[in-house]
Amino acid sequence: MESGYDVSGIEAELAATAADDHGRLEALYLELINTERRSDWAYQEPNSLDDILDAMPANPLVLRRAQGAAVQAEGAAVQAQGAADVAERILGGWLGRIAGCNLGKPIENGDFWTPHRIRTYLELAEAYPLRDYIPALDPMPDGFLLNPSWPETTRGRVHGSARDDDIDYSILALWLLERHGVELTPSLVANAWLALLPYLRVFTAERAVLVSLLHNVPVATVGETRNPYREWIGALIRADVCGWVFPGQPGAAAQLVYADASLSHRCNGIYAAMWAAALVSSACVAATVQEAVEQSLDYVPAGSRLAEALNGVHDLYRKGCSWEAAVETIRARLGHYSWVHSINNAC
Repeated sequence: MESGYDVSGIEAELAATAADDHGRLEALYLELINTERRSDWAYQEPNSLDDILDAMPANPLVLRRAQGAAVQAEGAAVQAQGAADVAERILGGWLGRIAGCNLGKPIENGDFWTPHRIRTYLELAEAYPLRDYIPALDPMPDGFLLNPSWPETTRGRVHGSARDDDIDYSILALWLLERHGVELTPSLVANAWLALLPYLRVFTAERAVLVSLLHNVPVATVGETRNPYREWIGALIRADVCGWVFPGQPGAAAQLVYADASLSHRCNGIYAAMWAAALVSSACVAATVQEAVEQSLDYVPAGSRLAEALNGVHDLYRKGCSWEAAVETIRARLGHYSWVHSINNAC
């Protein structure tokens, strides 16, 4: 439904099918994946790299030259910025990723920890607006429950990084790039997942892909096989390193992350990863946050739901919208998506 397919009849039949009726469920799945897109669908959301590049506002010829040129020499933007400053920003990106992950872990459940509940809890803890890690109240107020990671991720208890799948993926991305560089392919990523990722330490799309790989589903189709999470944030959270290794070269960063993202995701799940890599790359050299954000928007397919959503947030900023009002507007516009979807998370 979210990606424009008319599944209303299947939805009703699915609701009436017993959970243990595997034959009927399999038949409904086959019917589901062969449905047609609605004729009034307003978006253009390709999956192949060439089609995605053609759909971006950035000049496709420049994009296609970007990666080869990046391999030959450092970008002019990096030279102008200064290698020491770029290195400092990359370190800041890594530390920020660790800090941000620890910051969010105690309340990592978007169904329970809504913005209203977060604010209520922080006000009870006299910690709103938040300027540090989440405090753990003792005793916890009725109606509030922190993630089990709280003993190592709340204020005064952070001594390094708690392990987390988001951070695992950054380390794995670096490992892959050290070995394969720009020759990285989805098959190489798949082999690394099978060898190095414990099944119970991955979730949603990545877990679905591991299952399909173990059932010999071809790498080219594994991302769209029994994978209802293919537009969620898995590829987005794996994208940072591709921006750090191509500072000031957002086109090259966006193309590099495609080999990873396309294994497990489709459409906006891929675009979100390419956008994030471009954003991080731009942030390594940009003069301001606004400059980095505006550059990154050139690396999102213009006819996609992600482009529409991100440009909508940019419009809120230009109109002087407050942070609180922006959050409420985003939730009103995109609240029909899961809290783990790439579009609302990117916003």
